[in-house]
Amino acid sequence: SGQDVFMVLSLDRTNVVVGEPIKAVLKLYQRTDIVGFEGADFPDFDGFWSQETVAPANIQFVRETYNGQIYNSAVIREYALVPQHSGTIEISPAELVCLVSVRVSSGGSSMFDGFFDEYTTVRKKVRTMPVKVNVRPLPQGAPDSFAGGVGVFSVTASLTRDSLVAHEAASLILKVTGRGNISLLETPKITFPLDMESYDPKVTGSVASDGLSGVKTYEYPFIPRSAGEFEIGPVKYTYYDINQKKYVTIDAGFSTDCVNVGID
Repeated sequence: SGQDVFMVLSLDRTNVVVGEPIKAVLKLYQRTDIVGFEGADFPDFDGFWSQETVAPANIQFVRETYNGQIYNSAVIREYALVPQHSGTIEISPAELVCLVSVRVSSGGSSMFDGFFDEYTTVRKKVRTMPVKVNVRPLPQGAPDSFAGGVGVFSVTASLTRDSLVAHEAASLILKVTGRGNISLLETPKITFPLDMESYDPKVTGSVASDGLSGVKTYEYPFIPRSAGEFEIGPVKYTYYDINQKKYVTIDAGFSTDCVNVGID
């Protein structure tokens, strides 16, 4: 029956703002003998950026109490989700066909007849309920330094060289570290002096297996075309803090904010 084997998609939050990360866990619950699976159909998560973070090759069942009953439960999939627009977004159901071993009675009345019962395999389709997520828009009035980050982040900035000669290349390095929609961060805008020729930044990064934490590094190459002392910045980075529920602006700062350029 549906109480002997079923599947549940649970989210760690269902009331969020655009860009706020969500962890989704798809679990199978059973108290019968499952011998195999087929016909898996997982949600497509329309309206979300999604990343599959857990996909076990071998399903491991553990004891768990659910709604006051004891089941064997197993994680089928885990996902990192980031809503891309405001409104009510419905996550479509997941489906899975479980191959269940069922005892077929021999029909006798003797106490020994149970030893002669046979087993057959039946297919039981399990389906999650649709899940709705309420997504609010981000507040208006975001500063120009807002680069799409939603979560909790820190930022540092440094120069590869703060003393060089005209027409010699250097780079500004900006690192954003934290937890949130880190895979979707936009490239921050940096203003260089007019006498410095700047180039498109190189973006690298490392994101943890959960898809929601890590570091993004932005390298902005530049070449001064004249001698003198130049100031870059100020370099500010703004993100929406999901704990404080407001925009937070960080002054990245430098060990020195000036570039000394000598004569070539």
